[in-house]
Amino acid sequence: MEKRKAQFGRVIAGGALAWVAVLSLIMLDGSAQSPPSGAGATAQVDFNWHIRPILADNCLQCHGPNDKSRQANLRLDMAESA
Repeated sequence: MEKRKAQFGRVIAGGALAWVAVLSLIMLDGSAQSPPSGAGATAQVDFNWHIRPILADNCLQCHGPNDKSRQANLRLDMAESA
């Protein structure tokens, strides 16, 4: 049973990381928001400007700092545990 839980946790973590990667690629294509000043002509993804708001709106309720509401023991607000 523990082995199955560990495998499930890895699948969930891998899926979450893949989702973040997909969101990053989508953000490279274009954004409805204006980029931070100084971005110039090159499309550059800024984690705090482009990615963090998506995680905050969609992911951190279940995968954030609150131990009691965290699902699959996956924490996305810290790079070490993502």
